[in-house]
Amino acid sequence: MITLRPMTEKDLPLTLAWRSIPKVYAGLYTQSHENRPLKWEEHQRWFKTRDTWQLFIIMYDGWDSDSNRPVGWLNIGQLDHWRPEIGIGIGEVGLWGKGIAKQALNLALDWLKDGEYNYTHTTILDNNTASIKLFESVGYKKIGPARPGESWYYLPLEERKR
Repeated sequence: MITLRPMTEKDLPLTLAWRSIPKVYAGLYTQSHENRPLKWEEHQRWFKTRDTWQLFIIMYDGWDSDSNRPVGWLNIGQLDHWRPEIGIGIGEVGLWGKGIAKQALNLALDWLKDGEYNYTHTTILDNNTASIKLFESVGYKKIGPARPGESWYYLPLEERKR
């Protein structure tokens, strides 16, 4: 089972460790272009400047010794906008492909729907086929280019797939 809990400043060392894994930061726009992990100060600044965002830690409640542990993060940005943006990362790369990201994404979409939002969007690196597949699986449609090497995806929440 997957749950989301609010991210706190105490989560920064763990999230920075995840964002320092080359396989993870290959899917993050700025880090992938610079091909380097973030510095501590950059990571702290990122966290402290997200005052209009909801930041979550993805918790995995497995059926074995891995029960109820943090495995990734999920951001819902631009909450002051009519079309919030979702970003997601699974930092525990050994759990990739297990459906955790899809469960977390569905929880985020429920959260937005409960908050009476009607639309959401995301941007995904064009070479990040796993993220493209994930977002398209719940109904996101590619709209067009965003930044170089990245595309914009859009989802009216009433068109969401389960």
